[in-house]
Amino acid sequence: MNASMLANFESRSFIGPMEDEGERIPVALVDDDSDDRLVGQRVVLRSRYFRLVGSYENGEDALKSPAIEQAKVVLMDIRMSGLSGIDSTRLLKKLLPALTILMLTVVDEPAMVKDALLAGADGFLTKPLSETECVEAILYALAGGMPLAKGMMRRAIGFSHPSPARRALSERQNAVLDGIKKGRSNKEIAAEMHVSVEGVKKSVHAILAKTSASSRNEAVVRLDAGML
Repeated sequence: MNASMLANFESRSFIGPMEDEGERIPVALVDDDSDDRLVGQRVVLRSRYFRLVGSYENGEDALKSPAIEQAKVVLMDIRMSGLSGIDSTRLLKKLLPALTILMLTVVDEPAMVKDALLAGADGFLTKPLSETECVEAILYALAGGMPLAKGMMRRAIGFSHPSPARRALSERQNAVLDGIKKGRSNKEIAAEMHVSVEGVKKSVHAILAKTSASSRNEAVVRLDAGML
């Protein structure tokens, strides 16, 4: 995402000018490493796009905190002692389905990435966090895209060809699914397919219904792994 794309995001109604603290996107952080958590706090607090509504050293504390319900985005460490980041994501998604959760990782581990996607993760960020990457990833995820390293989805799924399970989808729904696999936002998919954004959203809702998935990313994993 470049500067012009960021400017485009700023023009959207769900983000606005960000001049008022109350207008900023509420973000919570969950990480059991105190140093990494401090870095994350600094990144969020320094950004004019976000405001920090909670910082937790484990998933249990985040789930018990009333403040977590204020968050629109959660940055979640994938590896934590006790309740793992993946299990915490699964539980938070059940509690707050509309919550956007980005997993914080150190290395690309396909098995963990796949499990995180099935738990409802909306994307991935690599530690140590940088303010620019954090801003871009969060705004991209809120626009319906999936921030992740190149090739991460393919390595996580482990399938080079479409699964037979995708026969349950219409031609348009399969095209939308391919866009999701590439990390495209709804707007980007609509532009590539020369259809309306609303049309893409309807296809996404249909895909979620057919796969019993709670997120676009979970639907991709379930379909390409034949988990219907």
